[in-house]
Amino acid sequence: MKELVKKVLKSTKVGQMAYEPLHRLYRLYSVPARRRVLKRVGKDALAHLVRVLDKHEVPAFPCCGTLLGFVRDGGFMPHDDDMDWSVIPGEWTPTRLLRMLLDEGYEYVFGYTYGGKLREFKVRWKGLPIDFILYDDDGRHFNEHVFYYFPNVKYPTPSANTVCVCPNMRFFDLKRLEVYGVQVPVPVDAEAVCADHYGPTWNIPDAKYDGSKNTRLIKMPDFGYSVTLEEALAAE
Repeated sequence: MKELVKKVLKSTKVGQMAYEPLHRLYRLYSVPARRRVLKRVGKDALAHLVRVLDKHEVPAFPCCGTLLGFVRDGGFMPHDDDMDWSVIPGEWTPTRLLRMLLDEGYEYVFGYTYGGKLREFKVRWKGLPIDFILYDDDGRHFNEHVFYYFPNVKYPTPSANTVCVCPNMRFFDLKRLEVYGVQVPVPVDAEAVCADHYGPTWNIPDAKYDGSKNTRLIKMPDFGYSVTLEEALAAE
């Protein structure tokens, strides 16, 4: 429903002007609600997801804020409201991963494509949102595609978004880190991965961190698109 509302707002001039204040208002409600869900079911969701990924031998690992919390704080950060995961690029394509999660009972929420490829999708388990951010391997970096909507940009369709690429540290080996009694797969040099993504102050908590201000972001000349489940499964 949220994605439908966003598309409706983005389809009119008045809606585009109202998008930003309405989005801020929505977050005043939604973020605390998601934090309560994470506190209530986060540990069970983590254990369940790791069991599913191990069962299918998926080389997945927590990324972004989830990895930061696990490495630095030993668990979820107090101001976090979801889980972020990724997969080492290889045979597990985004659509293959999504199909597996759907078969295991996860609910699709939305996804984003860029260049015809599924780059990110969100699923839910017992109400908890879990983002899967799928990296591109260019031989030097694991590239993360980040999607934004800016009211002052003329988009070709309501589903279009501005895309920025963040080059991340490249790695292929995982180890296990115990978090809430769960043996969670993380990068072997997890601290270096956190420092690469968040900078030299990565180990200092910052509840107001804004990823859109990351100076390493590279704006792409063309657009990405939010997609339905059918569209996500049809992507590369």
